[in-house]
Amino acid sequence: MKKLLFISKNLEIGGMEKALVILLNNLAEKYDITLILEEKTGPFLNDLNKSIKVSEYSLAKDKLVLIRRLKNLIHKTIWKLKNKNKYDFACNYATYSLIGSYLARVASCNSALYVHSNYYEAFNKNADAYKNFFDSLSINDFKNIIFVSKESKNSFDLIYSNLKDRTCVINNLIDYEYIKAKSLEKVNLPFKKDKINLLFVGRLDNDSKNFRRMLKSMHLAIKKNPQLNLYIIGDGKDKKLCEDLTCQYNLQNNVFMLGAIKDPYQYFYSSDAILLTSNYEGFPVVLVEALVLNVPIISTISVSDTEIDLQDYILKIPFDEKEIAKTLANYKKKKVNYNLDFAKINQKRIEKLIKIIEK
Repeated sequence: MKKLLFISKNLEIGGMEKALVILLNNLAEKYDITLILEEKTGPFLNDLNKSIKVSEYSLAKDKLVLIRRLKNLIHKTIWKLKNKNKYDFACNYATYSLIGSYLARVASCNSALYVHSNYYEAFNKNADAYKNFFDSLSINDFKNIIFVSKESKNSFDLIYSNLKDRTCVINNLIDYEYIKAKSLEKVNLPFKKDKINLLFVGRLDNDSKNFRRMLKSMHLAIKKNPQLNLYIIGDGKDKKLCEDLTCQYNLQNNVFMLGAIKDPYQYFYSSDAILLTSNYEGFPVVLVEALVLNVPIISTISVSDTEIDLQDYILKIPFDEKEIAKTLANYKKKKVNYNLDFAKINQKRIEKLIKIIEK
């Protein structure tokens, strides 16, 4: 049985973390898997297949820089001596993790970096900043570079044309049966039947999600249609910003922050639409989950992979608050049926990854 190593930050509530658990559980019967986390925390730890070995690689946090660097260097050296080419395949799943990048490249000649976001857009199309980011991860030393969308791969291929033969698109697996089952569980929901109940689910990170755009758009839309309500599920570094903007735009009676919810699928199922006003995304997990549950999607982002093109399923909105507000104010409740074969989609994705693992 081949030995696989995956490295990530933690298993707190988030789309990337959820996708990692689904992926590892699908591989667990076929491979001997070890998962290294920088922080062995998060509710998704309990969802991992029991055969998966989980350990922690924590970085030193000493205030003195020299001591911190010395401790980390010693730790890296010892780890390298024990694990050099120990695995048949190693993957840094948290793209931005510098230590994850190092461990994956040391652990196997067959190394991979998973790229979950469109970093070209994240760096405002600054090619130098983009290149500095990937160079810091020693991108040239990875054998495989896996993207979750065609758009993020295309951006990379333009700047790193010499690495084109190492790149591919493999989106996250979808635990569609679990999502459907959880959506039918009975939960007391805050939604009001006489309202249009919009839902955001995701990390509270304004850099990518742009809550200022979302909440200003709601403020403008409610002036024309006071029946709109927005429910925000998630946690993150910009929680207070969201709370402050809710007050600034006087939205306390229309915008409700529900915190992090591990399985929010009852909220999906009962909402009137998912709302996303992001600046950029890789391939948003939340939108795929909406496709599973046949929930209408209103989004600034339209991306594609080899199986799904979101352009075919979303109500596309521009990045302009006034135009978004107009769309929201005129939005009517509707039923949709996307009719996607998620079993077939998953099978194609897992087959692509297994080809890489078996190289």
